[in-house]
Amino acid sequence: MTTPIRRAATVLLVRDAPKQSESVRDAPVDHLQVWMMHRIAALNFAAGAHVFPGGAVEARDAGALAHVSSDLDGVDIAAIS
Repeated sequence: MTTPIRRAATVLLVRDAPKQSESVRDAPVDHLQVWMMHRIAALNFAAGAHVFPGGAVEARDAGALAHVSSDLDGVDIAAIS
C-alpha cells in the first residue's frame, strides 16, 4: 500500500544581512540571512531540528497570496508550485 502524497508548503524569509551587524561582523560582504525555526526536543518527528516554517496545504489556503498587501515597499513575494 502506498501513502498518498500530501500537499505542503514552506516559507523562506531571506534578506541581505545588515553590513554593521555584530553577528556578521567577520562575514564576507555578500551574504544573506535566512530565518528558520528550531523544533522542540519533545517532538516525535525531527526533534531539535532547524526547519523552514510550513506545513500541510488546506483548501482554505487557496488564494492566500491575494490577501497580501500590495503596498509593502521592498518586499518580493513569489509563489512556486
